[in-house]
Amino acid sequence: MWPPHLPRPSAGMSEQTRREKVAAGKKLLQKYQQRKGPDGPGESKKRKKTKKGGNPKTNTTGDGHPTEGATRDHADPRPPWPLGTGGAALGKSGTGPSHTRAMDGGDQHPELAHDSAKFLRLCSEIQQLKQEKEALQDRQGKELETLACAHEALRAELQQHQLSAQRWVEEKLDLQAALAHLQQEAQETGLEQEGLTSRLQAAQQRVEELETKLSAVSTTQSETELNNLELRKALNRVTLQLQQKSRNCEDLEDENTELRDRLDALLTQKANMKIQLNKCQRALVERAELERQFKSMRELATTFKLERDSLEEDLRVESCTGKKARQLLEEVGRLREEKEQGARQVLELEGELVELREQLADLHRPAGPSQAEQQLQAQALQLQKELETLEEHLHLQVEENQSLRVQSLEQQQRLWLLEKKAEEWDQHAEDRRKILETMEREQETKRRTLVCNRELNEQLAQLQDAWQRLSTEKESLAGLLHAEQQEKKHLQEKLEQREETFKEWKETAESKHQEAQELQEQSLAQLQELRATCEQHLAAHQQLSAEKEALQQHLRRQTQRLEQLQQKQVQSTLEDRTVPPKFQDTLTCLEATRQENAQLRSQLRLLTLPREGEGVSRGDKGEEVAPPAVTVPEDIDNPHTMWDFYCAALSMAESKKAQLSRELQEQQARCEGLAHLAAQSQTELARQALYPKTWHHGAPGEGEQDSQGPRKRLKICFTYDLPGQVDQQSPADDLPRRCSLLSERISAMEEEMVSCEQQMAVLGELQCEKDERVRRLMQEKTEKKKELQGLLLRLAGQGTEAGDTRPATALTPAAETPADLPGSEETVVEEQQGFEEEQPEDNMEAEQGEAGVSGPSVVDNPTLEHRVPPPPDLQQPPEPAAPGSERPLPFFYRLTQMMSLT
Repeated sequence: MWPPHLPRPSAGMSEQTRREKVAAGKKLLQKYQQRKGPDGPGESKKRKKTKKGGNPKTNTTGDGHPTEGATRDHADPRPPWPLGTGGAALGKSGTGPSHTRAMDGGDQHPELAHDSAKFLRLCSEIQQLKQEKEALQDRQGKELETLACAHEALRAELQQHQLSAQRWVEEKLDLQAALAHLQQEAQETGLEQEGLTSRLQAAQQRVEELETKLSAVSTTQSETELNNLELRKALNRVTLQLQQKSRNCEDLEDENTELRDRLDALLTQKANMKIQLNKCQRALVERAELERQFKSMRELATTFKLERDSLEEDLRVESCTGKKARQLLEEVGRLREEKEQGARQVLELEGELVELREQLADLHRPAGPSQAEQQLQAQALQLQKELETLEEHLHLQVEENQSLRVQSLEQQQRLWLLEKKAEEWDQHAEDRRKILETMEREQETKRRTLVCNRELNEQLAQLQDAWQRLSTEKESLAGLLHAEQQEKKHLQEKLEQREETFKEWKETAESKHQEAQELQEQSLAQLQELRATCEQHLAAHQQLSAEKEALQQHLRRQTQRLEQLQQKQVQSTLEDRTVPPKFQDTLTCLEATRQENAQLRSQLRLLTLPREGEGVSRGDKGEEVAPPAVTVPEDIDNPHTMWDFYCAALSMAESKKAQLSRELQEQQARCEGLAHLAAQSQTELARQALYPKTWHHGAPGEGEQDSQGPRKRLKICFTYDLPGQVDQQSPADDLPRRCSLLSERISAMEEEMVSCEQQMAVLGELQCEKDERVRRLMQEKTEKKKELQGLLLRLAGQGTEAGDTRPATALTPAAETPADLPGSEETVVEEQQGFEEEQPEDNMEAEQGEAGVSGPSVVDNPTLEHRVPPPPDLQQPPEPAAPGSERPLPFFYRLTQMMSLT
């Protein structure tokens, strides 16, 4: 099975890449051998110990039958089934007659005694058959002429078999060439793997460099981001300060507007005060208080002069507008008009007083004005002159103080007081008009006017103080505004500088970002290269695993062929057991070879399936988990994920490398074990050829328990050897069939030897250094074959006496049954019972059906219908065409023919 997590290798891979892979594999194998060389013999010894110890866990997949058969033989006292039906179980058990003898030795003694008695009885029957054979030897001389054609056919077949052997040798050479080609490919794969490892290391170094560059770029980016954050904070602080300044400016503007409103209110109050002054001035113009008013006016003029001098400096600072001066002029004109009106009212009052006095004088004095009236008139004239002079002085003062705002304001206030006094005086005049009797009221009004004048003076002083405060506040506000404007300019300059630095940093950040993108693109390209190399490495690994699986399958096929060869050898040894006791030496030699072949087969099974044997040792340590497939992460921009991916890919490559080296070491250990087994089998074959084993039968003193088991075992070899079952046909009709059977047996033996040669050639291909030993083993096997043929010829020469009496049915059905015949124990028991109950005529049909392996079975027993034919590659070749419709010869007749030919 191909591993699912690995992609299949491409079919169009060139030979050059394969050679590189094979060279790389060889280099890895050499490195692994240098590092872990002493581990191989220990593992082979461990396998030998497990084989000798009979651990049932060594055959985990397909070799469960030998252990089951062995346990069944030990647990059940019954003997094994006949070869006609249960040949597979007997063949797979890997034990021959020595094994059955050891098992029978462990059973009850009565069974052995029964076996020995049965064997002696059958030996007496064999002696009878020998006598019949001596009677038939005379007839055989007449039939020799008819056998000449059969001998020529056999010679032709032998030539064909030689040609086939030559073809097998050529195929062996081809396989060796293919093995050399595979070795070259393994070297190529090893070179490719080294190149891949070097490229992986270079890529890893490049990745580390890129990671350092990326870390540097990331640090620079983080620094630029921090600087940008600081700049943004500074900009935010500046904007907050600007907002605060703008708010302060707005507050100052609001305060300015409030102050202007207050100024407007004060101006309105000032106008009102001017009206009051006008009224006060009007009130001063009274009849009785004119002198006092003039004195007060003088004092006021003096005070006005002093105040004018004090306020000139303040008024110079401020710019006086012409409009206010014009307003003052208009107000002065209004005051003049009011003064004229007051003067007219005074004149009218004087006229009225004059009239009143005249009336009083008329009442008291009939004629002439009094001196007091004349004095009053003179005083009035003086007062008028003084008023005119005062008006002139006032006009001059207004003209002088047009440019001074404070003086005009004071004059307006005073005028307002005068107007107010004038209004009061108008009221007092009206009161005097109404109440002239009481002068006290006039005095009170004067007092009130005085109090009002004082209050007006105080209010004027307060207004002056407020004006000064407003001017100082205005100057301070102007200074603050100027300072704020300067600060704004300074902040704007700083903002411009920060913007320039921000632009520079932004440009540097963009350049760094472009560099980071370029580095990222380079890293992506290198990642793609790494992916391609990883894919190539995986494809090479898959190809190597496929080749390894193909080799393992080939070894399995060869082991199956070896098992078939062993089964056939077992069958041939069982057939040879039917000969008389005087040929026991040759039978023991064959039995020894069969046992050695069985041992070799079991060792080959252990070597061809190393993973099953290693599964037992690994079971305690835990199975190795296959590394998961590396998947490229989606987030390629993240350096941490890419670093994890690089580490995982490197660990994956190292694990694959270790696995390949481990597998190569296993193959090397396997080849060494095979070479060791080949040398061991060679020495054992030579020893057995010089010192053959002897066959030991059971003692006659044993009991007779379970007599059915020995009967079944002896029936395997002597079921059809009874005299009552001998065919009544003439020996002349039986000779052609026996000749064809002899040719078939010879071809089967040659094919088996050729298959053995192929198997050994395959084993030699796995380890090229041990080719010479394998070839020597094959040569010794051919020599052994020749010796075996010589022994068979001698056996044929000695057994010609009993050859005529033996029917063709002496050949057991187990010779043609396949070793891997499926079926349960119940079917085997049924077939055994069927063989016990068969009639003589059915035996003849069974003999004919077993003569040709490739054809279908013609046995009429219904219990044998479940028998499955062997696969096409395991079947024997078809029978060569015999001349006429002659029947094949039995085994001993073929031997006699071979003797006659020689």
